[in-house]
Amino acid sequence: MTLYKKKKKDWYLIIPTLFALFVLYIIFLPKEYFEGDFGFWTNWCSQMMDFGLTSVYESGCNYHPIFLYFLYGFGKICGSNEMLFEQINYIKIIPLIFDFIGVLAFLYFFKNQKKSIFLPLFLILNLAYLYNTMFWGQVDSIYTTLSLLSIIFALLGNINLAVVFIVFAFNSKLQAIIFLPIFGLVLLPDVIKNPKKIVYLFAFGFVTQLMILMPFILKGKVGQVISVFTGGVDHYTNVSLFANNIWYLFLWNKECYFVEDSTTFMGFSYKNIGLVLFLCSSFLSLLPLFLRTIKLLKGQSDEKKEQYNELVFFSCLLTIWNFFYFNTQMHERYSHALIIFCFFYGFLSKNWFLYIIATLGLLLNMTRVFPFAEYDVTKYFFYNQHFISIVFGLGLLYGYYLLFSKYYIKNGFRN
Repeated sequence: MTLYKKKKKDWYLIIPTLFALFVLYIIFLPKEYFEGDFGFWTNWCSQMMDFGLTSVYESGCNYHPIFLYFLYGFGKICGSNEMLFEQINYIKIIPLIFDFIGVLAFLYFFKNQKKSIFLPLFLILNLAYLYNTMFWGQVDSIYTTLSLLSIIFALLGNINLAVVFIVFAFNSKLQAIIFLPIFGLVLLPDVIKNPKKIVYLFAFGFVTQLMILMPFILKGKVGQVISVFTGGVDHYTNVSLFANNIWYLFLWNKECYFVEDSTTFMGFSYKNIGLVLFLCSSFLSLLPLFLRTIKLLKGQSDEKKEQYNELVFFSCLLTIWNFFYFNTQMHERYSHALIIFCFFYGFLSKNWFLYIIATLGLLLNMTRVFPFAEYDVTKYFFYNQHFISIVFGLGLLYGYYLLFSKYYIKNGFRN
């Protein structure tokens, strides 16, 4: 009874604290934002206000549906184009909600584990976690949080909610596809043991997707949505869209933004080299989880649930890191998802180094591209593109050290 009262008291403290922080963030929401993106969003929102939701793709929109529904709702709240232009900065509230949902997801997933009530504050007070939303004004936290929720509910054995959230994530940004292998491996043992769940999985997935597309289907415009899904790849052909990844080391004396990823090296395009590096590194990253899945299917795994959860989140963060660091056409903000997955892994493993290095790398990369009040940070050594690339690279190397020492050598292939 005492323990129950203590946990209940903790929730009474943390929820009002988070709500107060949310209100403060809105009150002091920075006026800066990336004008290019906000210009597009203003036009799309205005288009939907004047001609309806399903007209949005006629204005040159190339975003997936989920954010557009939020944008449509924002326009309805504004009520007029004049108010829309005046209040456009408050679009940031949409991804900010998802930043806070990520914190609540942490509290929910670890509700039965002993932890400090103030631990989640180290995430929601992390400037790197909030910078993409509050200063840049981008929406990567939406697909990140939806992907996180899909993994969480898959780990909790709730297949229905897991598949709903992965479908929502995929309809938010195409990058969510990198979580599909992990999502599938986590669900596989449960589905194999109870084949009926396969029916629920596909049924919930199909119905969710149908509901998302229904307005466009009814207007005969679903083809426009599909073209956005299929046309997302190679929308840009730059080696890097200011993501300080391995390409800034490989092309040391060049600005990667101005190099086409179709450029060849020893007969292979930079794009294909990056893709091969990503696929090979992801194979190494996911192999331990694959082997654990085989053991679970055979009933040979005797590890604790916490150990398995740790491996899952570790696999997620390495996959994100590989995706960002090796591929071409990467935006600087594509490392945003690293922060929360590193936070979950840090709590489970009691090793916070990856969380710290991801925070440092992301904050340097983001503030270099979009600094505070247009302040010139490039004169400082630690804002050098090569230095930031090395920071991310060292973090990834440490991740592979953990991968091989902990999962390959200690309790991997040997077992």
